[in-house]
This record gives sequence, structure tokens and C-alpha cells, in this order.
Amino acid sequence: PGFLVNRILGPYLNEAGHLLTECGDIEGIDRAYVAFGMPMGPLRLLDEIGLDVAQKAGRVLSEAFGERVQPSPVVERLVAEGRLGKKSGRGFYVHPEGSKGKPTPDATVLALLGVDRRPGDASEIVERGVALMIAEATRCLDDETVGSAGELDLAMIMGTGFPPFRGGLLRHADSWGATTVVGRLATFRDRLGSRFEIPPGLTADRRFYPPRV
Repeated sequence: PGFLVNRILGPYLNEAGHLLTECGDIEGIDRAYVAFGMPMGPLRLLDEIGLDVAQKAGRVLSEAFGERVQPSPVVERLVAEGRLGKKSGRGFYVHPEGSKGKPTPDATVLALLGVDRRPGDASEIVERGVALMIAEATRCLDDETVGSAGELDLAMIMGTGFPPFRGGLLRHADSWGATTVVGRLATFRDRLGSRFEIPPGLTADRRFYPPRV
């Protein structure tokens, strides 16, 4: 389910919904990931994909992988209101007709969700999404959905625009350090729930690539 790229991207996109219900900062969430190096933030990406498509994909992943990818209610709520993203002109953003004009965050989304806007912590925003991707990538590698860390990183760079200058998702995990990744997942799990459960194969001494000499 989800093959490789969408399976890893699913928890990341889902977490953006959880973040939005906490801080209500559409632009701030997306800006944090663009600063990290992603070509666009997750909420803008959801609008580009189509919220109805994301809703269906989220249900497929949830049925396959259970609680760790249980969809946040945000996408369901917007789809119920006819907000499908770019294709309908409104999602998390207002999309001007045609190719002219830049999408702008739609403040009415916050009223719809019943949340107030307040600045989020950019570091935590990025850490939560990236840590979830690393956790799911570890599972994909360990259950042999993909044959190597190099193939996985190539797929993430070419398929999601993961910043090439970071070497790929698992190269980034090695540079971050498994001890740090495990520690952050544990902190988020204790505070936010089981979607941050640490995969059995993600131990504090795990390296995805041999050390460079």
C-alpha cells in the first residue's frame, strides 16, 4: 500500500494536519519545510495533489498500517466542505484562476477547524515530519519494500523533491544521528501518541550508510 514514496510521505502529510490543529499557521508550517529545503510545504502539496485524492490515499494507508497513520480530521473536514485544493480553487490556500497569481493561505480554514492562529516552533514542525518519514523509511528498508538505502533516497529525491543537498532522507538521518532521531521520536510519542512509535529496527546505533573514510 502506497508503494514506497507515498507510504513514506503519508505520515509526513498527515502530521501537517495535526500541526495545523495545534498552531493554525498554514503559512508558517509550509515556510518551515521550504526553509529545510523541500520544494513546497506539506499543506501546499496537499492542495496540489487534491484533498480528495489525499483522503482516499490516507484511508488506504490507515487500513494497511493502523494507528500510526490514522488520518487527522483536517482533510476529511475540508473535503466535506467541497474544498479539494487547487482543482476547486480552495483548499488550505485560495488558488487564483489560470496560471496568474500566487496561492494565498485561506484564513477561513481556521474558522472551519475551530483553531486560532499562533506561531509554531519551526524546528519542531520540521523535526516531527522528518522523524516520521525516517521511521517509516526504516520500516520500508527492514521489511524489504526497497532494497537499499540508496534506492530509497533516490526515490525520495526524485519522487518528493526531498532536498538533494541533504543527500536524501536516510543520509540526513545518518547526519542527524540515530540517537537523536530515536530521542526525538520518543519525546513526541510520549507527548503526542503512538504515531511516533519507534520502529524495532531504529536503534540508537543504527547507520543506514557505511561511515565515510
